Order: sequence, then C-alpha cells, then structure tokens
Amino acid sequence: MSEKTASRSGFFANLKIGTKIFTGFTIVLVLMAALGAISFLSSKRGSDSLEAYSQQGEIAELTAEAQSDLVRARLAVTSFMNSGETTDVEAFRAADQKVQEDFEAAQGSMQTEANQEKVQQILSNQRSYSDLFEYFVSLRKQRIPSSRLP
Repeated sequence: MSEKTASRSGFFANLKIGTKIFTGFTIVLVLMAALGAISFLSSKRGSDSLEAYSQQGEIAELTAEAQSDLVRARLAVTSFMNSGETTDVEAFRAADQKVQEDFEAAQGSMQTEANQEKVQQILSNQRSYSDLFEYFVSLRKQRIPSSRLP
C-alpha cells in the first residue's frame, strides 16, 4: 500500500518541506498575477465601454437639444405666418442657428460614417427649410409692405 501512496503523490512526496512551501507560495503568486492581469484587462474593457456610453449620451443630449430648437423654429414660422412679426423671423433665425450648431457638434462626436451621413442629410434638409422660410419672408415683404417685416 505504501508503494501506491508514494506513486500517487509522485515527485511532490520526495521534496523537502522548504521546497514544498516555496512551490506552494510560487503557485499562489502565479495565480494572483494571472488574476491581476485578468482584472486589469477586464477593467480596461469596462472603462472603454463606459467611455463609449458617455459619448453616446453626449450625442443623445445634443440631438435632443437640436430637436427642441427645431420645434422652436417651426413655432416661429407658424407664428410668423399668422402675425408677420419681425420678432418671429428673428426667433426662427436664432433657433435655426442653434439647430445647426447642435447637429454639427453631434456629427463631430459620431464614430460611424453612416450616422455622420444621416446627420449631413438632416442638416441639408434644415438648410433647405431655412432657405424656403427666408424666401417666404421676402415674398410676404413684397406682398405686404409693412414696418413689421425685416
């Protein structure tokens, strides 16, 4: 039976106690180093993901602001159509400028080219809308000469 016990424990049974302790600490040290490396890599990946999430949050915030300003611009157009007031034209221009700034800032933060192209299309549509509004203002000015119009 002693032969079976000795063969099961193999070379470890023949080592001195100091060597066994040193081997045990070395194994623990190697495992701790491996765990540290895995933790570091996992932390780095988590940090990168958090940074990407933060950037997406910024884009969402800028887009929401742009949408709010777009609604303000459209309300100014509606108000101008009803009243013809200069203040409505100025409100439209201010809101339109803010829409363009917000979308351009969001576009600069975007990583994918497809998303950047979509924002470019939105900006192009917004510029067309602005140009048409300015044309409408000039037509209204010709039709109704008034001190209220710019």
